[in-house]
Amino acid sequence: MSSAAPSKQLAVLDLDNTMIDTLTVWEAGLRPLIDAFSRHYKVDVGIVHELIREAPGQFRFNDGVSLQDWMIDSDPRLREAHESLTSGWAAAGNPIKRDWLRHTAEASVFYEGVLPMLRRWKEIRTGVVIQTDAEDSAVIRRLWLMGKNAAAQGLLESPHEILDLVGRIYCQPGMTHSAQYMDGVDLRFTNEMHQKMHRWTDRLFKPAPSHLRRILEDARVKPENAVYVGDTHKDGVEAKSFSARMAFAWASYGAHASSQVLSLYSAVGSKSYMYGHAAIAAELSNRGVVPDATLHHSFHELEQNFDWVPN
Repeated sequence: MSSAAPSKQLAVLDLDNTMIDTLTVWEAGLRPLIDAFSRHYKVDVGIVHELIREAPGQFRFNDGVSLQDWMIDSDPRLREAHESLTSGWAAAGNPIKRDWLRHTAEASVFYEGVLPMLRRWKEIRTGVVIQTDAEDSAVIRRLWLMGKNAAAQGLLESPHEILDLVGRIYCQPGMTHSAQYMDGVDLRFTNEMHQKMHRWTDRLFKPAPSHLRRILEDARVKPENAVYVGDTHKDGVEAKSFSARMAFAWASYGAHASSQVLSLYSAVGSKSYMYGHAAIAAELSNRGVVPDATLHHSFHELEQNFDWVPN
């Protein structure tokens, strides 16, 4: 850490693959859903992949409950098959949805080092905000599950403690979702999250320098006194496109993806995102983004690389 570098009063945090290994959560829930859906409705896995690729992003990446309903509604053959099979599931509920909820809940945990760093920022009164392209309902469910699992491990006193560790949350508005998608999420937690949220209404996604301008204005912090922490080139481009004076910390640990994740993404993902450490590093270089710090292992490295002060 250079003594000449401006002190940092605000941490702007990406959520997915920066605070939580969302790709692993996604794969843990979606792969069993695909297999079970294919078997149950007697439809080829390739057709299921095609349907998922056509589904809205919110369902494809965040809401496997609504994804299943969307696939059935979009294909007359599946609607007919579903109507003939539904009565057998009436008592116990849809097991494909139930299993997706369970798998994703179990996998939703903080990366090592995130909670200690959040507590450190709170202790010294450094500002912390989350800036994510995820939809509001997905953010609420994800943070609730992360908090719940952390509390079960004794890392938090309760899931609600996470709300004391972050300030504003900037996210995308969501589509309508089923009540089952939010099963188990505490209503008080949801209401408190709504109070913290700012939903972008301009249909812009990262990199969106105008979003970052709004975030810094809200926090009353200059670009040179903030650090943007994220795992993809879009985070780095957003930071540097707004101001070259703003520091970008590349969470390179979140850029790593397993072969299972990459193979699933190649089958059902969109072309607007890229995953894998090598691909993201190459794109950062192509866009002329040189990280001010590279986090190889965890959030702990943020304390080593920057001088944090109260906001």
